[in-house]
Amino acid sequence: IDNELKIWFVIHDHPANLGDWAKEAKINDEVILWGPRSLFNPPKNIKKLILFSDESGLPAMQSIVEGFNENVSYETFYEVLDKDCQISSINKENVKENWIHREKDQPGESIKLLEALKELTLPKKDFYIFGAGEAVQMMEIRNYFKNIGVTKDQINVSGYWKKN
Repeated sequence: IDNELKIWFVIHDHPANLGDWAKEAKINDEVILWGPRSLFNPPKNIKKLILFSDESGLPAMQSIVEGFNENVSYETFYEVLDKDCQISSINKENVKENWIHREKDQPGESIKLLEALKELTLPKKDFYIFGAGEAVQMMEIRNYFKNIGVTKDQINVSGYWKKN
């Protein structure tokens, strides 16, 4: 369908403007879009892209993988509740997906994503790191990468939401 637009929302139990709207949305409700707006702006000529997120960033991360340069290798880290919360994988030879299950940990309180990223061996050059999720978790991950020598132009991490 030429005039169809797919929008993903994460519905959760704390206040969120778009999530709250999505809970009540009905067919034919009016929607206003603006943009483009993108936090994703990697340097040219990267060879490896490392992406990570919780459920709130899955649509953005998978959209990046679907539409970005095929000459780049990707390694993705997605933290979700359990195996049932994994969404369809992107089957490309240049993509390695890692699904981290937080299980009993509450959203925004797990350290499993950070632990998985600490196991990652970074290339010496020509890489970019992009992540999104709960604000405090993202700050901890950003600080980890900064402490091991990743420079500002090699990373962009965004707090998409903040736990109460």
